[in-house]
Amino acid sequence: MIKPIMKKIRWLTKLLSLKLPTYQRLRFHVGKALTEARQEGTWGCLVLIDISRLKPISSLVGMASDDRAMLEIGRRLNAAFRSTDTIARLGNDYFFAILENIGKCQEEAGFYANEIAERVVNLFLCDPLQNSHSKCGLGISIGLSTYPKLNDTTGSLIREANAAMHWAKYRNLNICTFDSDMYKDMYAKYEMECEIRSALKEGRCEMWLQDQVNSKGELIGAEVLLRFRCRNGKLVQPSQFISVAESSGLIVQLGSWVLEEACALMYELNKHNSNMKLSINVSPRQFCKPTFISDVEKKIEFYGLKPGQLTLEVTENLFIKSYDELRLSMERLADMGVRISVDDFGTGYSSLLCLNQLPLHEIKIDKSFVDRLPNDQASAAIVEAILTMGERLSLDVIVEGIETVEQVRFFDKYEAMSMQGYYFARPMPLSEWKCRILTHFCCAE
Repeated sequence: MIKPIMKKIRWLTKLLSLKLPTYQRLRFHVGKALTEARQEGTWGCLVLIDISRLKPISSLVGMASDDRAMLEIGRRLNAAFRSTDTIARLGNDYFFAILENIGKCQEEAGFYANEIAERVVNLFLCDPLQNSHSKCGLGISIGLSTYPKLNDTTGSLIREANAAMHWAKYRNLNICTFDSDMYKDMYAKYEMECEIRSALKEGRCEMWLQDQVNSKGELIGAEVLLRFRCRNGKLVQPSQFISVAESSGLIVQLGSWVLEEACALMYELNKHNSNMKLSINVSPRQFCKPTFISDVEKKIEFYGLKPGQLTLEVTENLFIKSYDELRLSMERLADMGVRISVDDFGTGYSSLLCLNQLPLHEIKIDKSFVDRLPNDQASAAIVEAILTMGERLSLDVIVEGIETVEQVRFFDKYEAMSMQGYYFARPMPLSEWKCRILTHFCCAE
């Protein structure tokens, strides 16, 4: 009885001590397993495991240190895998396992590896970490890559398992086995990232604008929208590149470009005594940049913008951050005369508490609620409730996505709101929008 216990303690100690160059350790074990599989004519599988929510849950359930959490994780992994399997920690919340000699063909190895992976998932999801007072579940994403395929190398096998793990993570799956379509997806994202970088460098980003009107249909401003052109001249829409820009961090550079161009446009409009307002979208990543507030301040001072002319549209994802931190940042922006708008209100993570605790100026009713108007009673009730709430809280309300005359008529009884959508104007390039606006100014003079 003592011998197995000591063996397990030594294994757990080894697991916790893996703070050496673990990637080199991984390459060593994978290379060795790959060679042996080819020599023996057997199949195996590389398993990469990402255990999420570990740190906050460790604190919540009262674990004194990461080591205690790691010991519990090590115990569960040891229970899921065979004693002959290689298991180690890669660092932070990542682990790897190598399942050797689990089949005579790829299908057999894949089936067995999935069974093991499901066992791991069940051990973590069905049996939360706990103390005497509470239980908290962990998140887990597992990537599998079987070997030895024809062109497998140590590096390619690790890349495949890593791709499968991330595929599982970002698609809210627990287990994913690598296939070639993942490489196509990864390559497409890589190509898009390269296009964004070159567009920023070579000046192929474009500012488009879509009108915003008051309840009388009078033009009061516009939302600034970003597009860019590929090297072949093809225009790329936000739906095609925003997710890549977010994941790569390029969204910060794109956002900075939009801020500069929007401020420059308002400076030009102000020469004609314009009261036009412009709204720009700011990603959570850009908003949380340490220099963001000072960057905005510098642009406002440099271009001499009037209070209330610039609106920053943020999504509800931003409100995951501490309200205290956000309040300080937003109060600084409000002191500069910058308005804060909550884009796509009602579709994200925020609660109504944000409307009471944060210095907001505007909410935008998402197009998904407007699409069903005026016939859908549930959508009508939600929209009317938001409009009433906005009025009571002294918040401006913009309804976006208006496309039909019936939708316009639905809002006839509401005066304290603004509208945006294809019914009034489609997004148009800066040159076209500016020409129309300046012509209007000249006629007015």
